[in-house]
Amino acid sequence: MIGQRTLNATLAMSVSAFALTNIAFAQETDRRQLDQIVVTAQKKAENLQDVPASISAFNEEALVAKRIAGLEDIAQFTPGLYTYPSAADSNGLRIALRGVGTFDPQIGVDSRVAIYVDGLYLGKTQGLAFDSPDLARVEVLKGPQGTLYGRNSVAGAINLISVRPSDDGLSGRASVGYGNFGTVEAKAGANIPLADGLGLRVSGLYNNREGWVENNGLGEDFNGYKRWGGRAALGYEATDNLYLEIASDYVRSDNQVFFYQALTNPANDGQIFSPAVNTFDGRQEEVSTEFTNGVGSAESWGVVGTAEFDWRENHNIKVVTGYRRAESDRFVTLLPDASGEGLTNILTDAQLNIGLLSLPTILGLEGITVRPDYFDEIPRDSVDSIFASVPEGQPALDGHEQFSVDFTATGSVWDDKIDYVFGAFYFDEDTSNRRDLPVTNTRDAQDYLLVLAALGPLAVLRDPTATPDDITNAINAAGDLTGSARNSASGLLAIETQAWAVYTQLTWHVTDRLRLTGGIRYSDETRDGFGQINSPFFADTTTLLGDPILPNIASLDGDSIDPAVIVEYDLTDEILVYASRKESFRAGGFNAVAVSTERTNFTSDCTTPNGSFGEDFVFCPEEITAYEAGFKADLLDNRLRLNAAGYFYNFTNEQATVQTNPLLSTDRAVVNTDTEVWGAEVDAILLLGDGLTFTGNYSYTDGDPGDRVNPVTDEVVMRDRLQGAPRNSYTVALDYESRLTNNLDFFSGVSFNHKDSASASPGVTLTNQNLLAARVGVNHELANGQTLTLTFWGENLTDDVYTIDEIDFSGFAYSVAVFGTPRTYGATVSLNF
Repeated sequence: MIGQRTLNATLAMSVSAFALTNIAFAQETDRRQLDQIVVTAQKKAENLQDVPASISAFNEEALVAKRIAGLEDIAQFTPGLYTYPSAADSNGLRIALRGVGTFDPQIGVDSRVAIYVDGLYLGKTQGLAFDSPDLARVEVLKGPQGTLYGRNSVAGAINLISVRPSDDGLSGRASVGYGNFGTVEAKAGANIPLADGLGLRVSGLYNNREGWVENNGLGEDFNGYKRWGGRAALGYEATDNLYLEIASDYVRSDNQVFFYQALTNPANDGQIFSPAVNTFDGRQEEVSTEFTNGVGSAESWGVVGTAEFDWRENHNIKVVTGYRRAESDRFVTLLPDASGEGLTNILTDAQLNIGLLSLPTILGLEGITVRPDYFDEIPRDSVDSIFASVPEGQPALDGHEQFSVDFTATGSVWDDKIDYVFGAFYFDEDTSNRRDLPVTNTRDAQDYLLVLAALGPLAVLRDPTATPDDITNAINAAGDLTGSARNSASGLLAIETQAWAVYTQLTWHVTDRLRLTGGIRYSDETRDGFGQINSPFFADTTTLLGDPILPNIASLDGDSIDPAVIVEYDLTDEILVYASRKESFRAGGFNAVAVSTERTNFTSDCTTPNGSFGEDFVFCPEEITAYEAGFKADLLDNRLRLNAAGYFYNFTNEQATVQTNPLLSTDRAVVNTDTEVWGAEVDAILLLGDGLTFTGNYSYTDGDPGDRVNPVTDEVVMRDRLQGAPRNSYTVALDYESRLTNNLDFFSGVSFNHKDSASASPGVTLTNQNLLAARVGVNHELANGQTLTLTFWGENLTDDVYTIDEIDFSGFAYSVAVFGTPRTYGATVSLNF
């Protein structure tokens, strides 16, 4: 039997304390006790209640019942996990765990939550808005995991684990579903035995949903997607002790643009572009664009090889090695409901609405000498939309390649008194947001926006009391601002990373009830970064004043030693208490949207010599010390499971984003500051009666985000709220199952999820969420032993209106927001064979 040890663990594994509502349909509904939950979070199969850490897990039945297809879905059912889309990139996803996440989605910033697909670490968050074709289970580990996992992570790790092939007969599952907004969902996976010990697993998916913001103008609707992919895995149990597997997968997604709706605010009616922008109270579901709206796309494929060897009893070696490649292009429009004619009039009229002279005239004033070819661009073609992409979109991830090897040895010695984990990890990555500078810029209004910063000083020209010195100073200031204009939204950043680490963790069974664990990790990382910002006017490397825009070039080389200590004690056979202290670090990096270039004698504490860069290009490593204490209990004769944990995180030099230009949200830097995070979580599941189960969870997150210093202006930016962290969130659910006949089961479930409002960026707060979901269906066992299931489902049944992203453009017009998906519903038919 292929991979029987792992298969047994997989089959035994159930869902997390919350996800346990989703009992396999074929089970008897007369359940008197909760099932054991088996996880592999600590590199071995063990009962979840015996793991001294906060973990959520979902098996295949839970994933199907809760309609969990990707990372964004998991957050609805995991306390402390929060996701929202990458800003202006429908392919990306921002992930936070216990208030610790990666909120700047650019490629220069590594994710704080490590994502693993079949043991292979995913290096970048671009393209994470995907569906996995054949998941067997998902595990969410909270807190640093450096002494157990290959790639270091400061917030936690999410493991996506696919179904393994088997030689145990032909079997599989196929499903097809249909819902409103033209939703079509199809997924299939089949296990094919090839020979004794040799099996093949093939799977595929197709998901399509039309955009729920209908575009009556040109191009695509908004907020829809089309995703498809496949996976094939060949597994071979060479001997009773040796298992080999090679797998390859491909995933493609074409994602319509998020609809960034302008929010009505009378206070912004006098801004530069507000006369040309339509606003809407509430959630807008229809629009007529005056430009051709496009789509973003993400494509990823990889191959991973796995070898597991039980070289002696209770001693296992596992090696996972893999290669992955990814591409991502984004189409961006941040004010789609704007008048193209109105924008053109504002930008090219002889008199700007702010009462100054026309832009070409201003730039031609004595004292400011501009490139003559600039005037060849005036007047330009109609500016279709502020911050609209060029028709073909913009690359977000270009030629991303990564290779990694992860070696792990586990076992027990000294008559099982000592459990050990030893690991070694190597990672090589070459990534870039583009390999060449853009060759066109004729439909991007950002060149105008950048130069508007120069108009402020020139207001003195209309002051009759201005002195000659005042006028000279104003012209010089305008020239400086114009000469320093950089198109941060379309700069080039290329990064090469080499990282390796060794780690170990030992658990000593002091007594039958007391266990002490100690671990340590050594990490070494080398990173080389090349950044080139281009002119916003010509898409080249020469400023409007004719000066060269020099590249940023820097190298980072650092290492870290990170320990972990855990104490756990069994108060009774049913109650475990534990406490832990763990350290972790995240390497420094490079800012993809840096607007400063080489500065004389400028250095950074964390870079190697011979670099030449500006002050907003490099940011240094961050370190976290994480404390956690909690308990896990099975009570009421194993009918109530109650798990709770409290935590405190102390960040040193946390990598935090700060806006460097108050007029442009794309101009930003990543700086280091100190932050504290604290909170608590609780999971509960209770068997109320035959077939009736209650589950619930609650999470509280708070902290002190610390102040941030703008490296360009040295201005201190005050922060009073953690980013991407609802202070309170909870989920409650009821599930019911009953046997109607000998071959017919009935099932139903209802859940309610609440999240408080959360900070998306300084001064921007997303609304709270109140999402009601339900399902009802029947499970019919056919005469041939196959199982047919019909499910009717609905999500956001109360049609809650809530925001999932917001960007502050109030300096030019209005703030823009993306609203969450309205009420959806549909039906799914599936066949297990």
